[in-house]
Amino acid sequence: MANFAIGTIKETTMNYLDPRADIVFRKIFGEHKNLCISLLNSLLPLPKDRPIESIEYMDPDVLPESPELKNSVVDVRCQDAKGRTFIVEMQMYWTDCFFMRVLLNASKAFANQLGKGGPFSSLQPVYSLCLLNENMSMTKEYKDEYRHVFLIKHEHHKDLVMDGMTFVMVELQKFRKSSPNRVHKKLADLWLSFLTMMDENREGRIPEELEENHDVNQAVECLKKISLTPEERYIYDKYWDSISCERTLLEGKYESGKEEGITIGKEEGIAIGKAQQAKDMAKTLKDEGVPIEIIMKSSGLSREEIERL
Repeated sequence: MANFAIGTIKETTMNYLDPRADIVFRKIFGEHKNLCISLLNSLLPLPKDRPIESIEYMDPDVLPESPELKNSVVDVRCQDAKGRTFIVEMQMYWTDCFFMRVLLNASKAFANQLGKGGPFSSLQPVYSLCLLNENMSMTKEYKDEYRHVFLIKHEHHKDLVMDGMTFVMVELQKFRKSSPNRVHKKLADLWLSFLTMMDENREGRIPEELEENHDVNQAVECLKKISLTPEERYIYDKYWDSISCERTLLEGKYESGKEEGITIGKEEGIAIGKAQQAKDMAKTLKDEGVPIEIIMKSSGLSREEIERL
């Protein structure tokens, strides 16, 4: 059973798609503006007097200005009426290079606002929301903190913040462990409960608390009604196969890198292992017929690097 309070689960059950899969996540938050707005307003540290009121979706490909830089595909990218850009990513597993990719995506989105000869005053903030199904390796000591906000701050005077880019990382595993047998009321917690409700709950039992909130209930109804084409179903099934494959490769190559590090230096060995595991994982997914956009997102490799494998 999933970790929900007793008496909050409805008896009727169905088999639902998992909202964390890229194709499902995009159908919910990339096709329903009000749901995307609700998710962003609940989890981002926006000024109280400047909530998101409306958005327009943008191409999820974050294109670089320089052809030497890599393209990245994010789950949802949108802009509000104030010109602020919002990037949303659902990531099923953590690697240390993911944080740098998130930084690069936000930086490109920020820089690409400025046309040739445009004034710097026209630049608007970029917010990056990353929903991580696994914990970040750097936050093991912060056992009870699952939402992390990263800002550009002065080294000594923390009240001096450089506006421009804000990053929010949410560790879903920590959320699940921090809230067993608890009825959620805050909107942020309801959204995180929605995203994690399929864990150990494949029968599709819907917590009543999710259906009591208008926005989250609409997402639940969307989940009930989503139907995939044969091609989309293939992508969905391959997505979960790739997640399993990625984890296996990550574990094996990480250990291999550590062993090699005994002779050539521990840190260098781990770095070699991680670089090789990304290539091996990408080749395996490519051989399995997984779409190249998913491979790019999963491995961090460019399209050109994958095509050379």
